[in-house]
Amino acid sequence: GRGQKVANSNATFSENGKASAVAARISKTNSTYVEVVKSVSKAAPELIEKVRAGNLSIPDAKKLAEIPKDKRTELLRKVNGKSLDGEVFRQWKSQSIVKAVKTTHRPTKERKNRIDATTLIYGDCQKELRKIPSHSVDAIITDPPYPEVRPRGESYPRIPEGKWHSMMDEVVQECRRILKPKGSAIFIMQPNAEKMGQMRLWLWRFIVSAGEEWNLVEDVYWWNPTAIPSRGAKREFGLMRPSVKMCVWLGPPNCYRNQDNVLWTPSEALAAKRRQTQARIVAPSGASCRNSTLTAAADERNGTTPFNLIPISASGQPGNGGHPAVTPYELAAWWCKYILPPGGVLLDPFCGSATMLLAGLDYGAGKVIGIDREKKYLGIAKKRIRTS
Repeated sequence: GRGQKVANSNATFSENGKASAVAARISKTNSTYVEVVKSVSKAAPELIEKVRAGNLSIPDAKKLAEIPKDKRTELLRKVNGKSLDGEVFRQWKSQSIVKAVKTTHRPTKERKNRIDATTLIYGDCQKELRKIPSHSVDAIITDPPYPEVRPRGESYPRIPEGKWHSMMDEVVQECRRILKPKGSAIFIMQPNAEKMGQMRLWLWRFIVSAGEEWNLVEDVYWWNPTAIPSRGAKREFGLMRPSVKMCVWLGPPNCYRNQDNVLWTPSEALAAKRRQTQARIVAPSGASCRNSTLTAAADERNGTTPFNLIPISASGQPGNGGHPAVTPYELAAWWCKYILPPGGVLLDPFCGSATMLLAGLDYGAGKVIGIDREKKYLGIAKKRIRTS
């Protein structure tokens, strides 16, 4: 009677259906869970008793069964009965599951040149930045730590908001000093909440303070279209998923930028549609232009002007060596192409595992400098530079 609704509805447990489906009906659960328990019992039989006793959920047992037994035991001790969807699991995962560094095959001379062009500095960037000569750097691109964030790695401490502002005020002043007259700096930042429905305002205070002291070139944002929902996005809270980070762009109004390197490529369908019409486009503000003008400019430049919202997925990016804070390589590369002149010097004062530096080397930097206070991540950075 398979495939026949009437036969299925009248079938007895013993006469019809896959074993897991029959077991699921008997135990009043779903067949997926039965299949999961079967796989767990094979991979990690010691977990089944914990599931039976109600001390471990089936989804958590599945996660544990997929990791080596020694790490499994360590993690069970850390979570101590808590869900593996929590912060403890995320911290453990960021520290324990380190992706292998992928080796790129380059000629020996090119690899040596990249290594020679890299300077990694161990220390507090507030002290180390003071040692860098004035007007010696062309561009600064960094993703600094955020205040009042529970640390994902044991090495990075939680920074109170007041202390964070003092640190960043000094960092910004030093960055301004060491940049060349047309150099600029990008600080990639995402605000956080004090509690559900109440945002902290440190990011906006930083933007106003740094903008008034120096200059905010333009408001620019990175949008991660693959961001997963946060706790606040649950139905009970009803908030939206955080998916945008601010790229705080500081520098002189005439700072170096090469727009041709970051032009967008319009689809053939859109380009064809624009070529077919001479219509004038009028914005709500009253500003206007013609489709033909836009099309001619795009054809001549082989692309269209980029928007100040940069859509780059955080998933599917090269591994960062296990650093708890992930900056997509493509985002780092986008900014290097835009504000780093050919052969220029790139600095990241919070370099972590060196994603910014790798992008700089890949896109024409003559020299890259990274500073970090953690030897562990500088070791990963050194390995990535040598093997990339």
